[in-house]
Amino acid sequence: MSPAADDHGRSLGAALVDSIASPEGIDALAAVADAGVDAVVTSGALDGVPILGIVTGLVRAGRSIGDELFLRKTARFLAGMSSTTPKARRRFVEDLKEMKRVHEFGETVLLILERADDTKKPLIVGRLMAAHVEGGLTYDQAMRLAAMVNRCYMPDLLYLLKFQPGLQGKMEEIADALHFAGLLRKAGSDEGHPSDPESGGTQYELNQYAKLLLKYGLDESRS
Repeated sequence: MSPAADDHGRSLGAALVDSIASPEGIDALAAVADAGVDAVVTSGALDGVPILGIVTGLVRAGRSIGDELFLRKTARFLAGMSSTTPKARRRFVEDLKEMKRVHEFGETVLLILERADDTKKPLIVGRLMAAHVEGGLTYDQAMRLAAMVNRCYMPDLLYLLKFQPGLQGKMEEIADALHFAGLLRKAGSDEGHPSDPESGGTQYELNQYAKLLLKYGLDESRS
């Protein structure tokens, strides 16, 4: 699926931004547990939310936009933004319009959602964008973190929740992957004991992006 215009000429990116300011959409999704998002969306109860209404219409018309999966990703993204207040979301959208960045922001987020390979990732991306809306993350930080999330295997991301700095032992390959994704930094190495090959290895620690992801994007009680 690629961000395209609907039958009325409005881009999906602009519709996504309109949905962020929509008072009913995000608040309605906030009241639904993640497991129930699909049921609410497919019931048609949220067809009035601009982006969900357009994508639902395309799905029903048989258009090739990643079937219903993209619809679910978008709904989860909006649910991830539920920690924000309606006032903050409206102000954010107004700022985007004043800076003429509606299409840039909307279509960048849609591309991120399209590339997400796990149902939990859009929710995490939504939380990151919520932090941006509330001023906890800059635009660049939020987008960079979203890209890092998409580069990771989801269980590897969840390893960050219990990560301890230092040698990673049997989890070193996972730490290696998180390092290459930009979320860990090397803090040295340990040759270990000759009789125990697993006693040595690379020492890792969280970098600034991993700390921001843990603060704003990952939540052990919801992941």
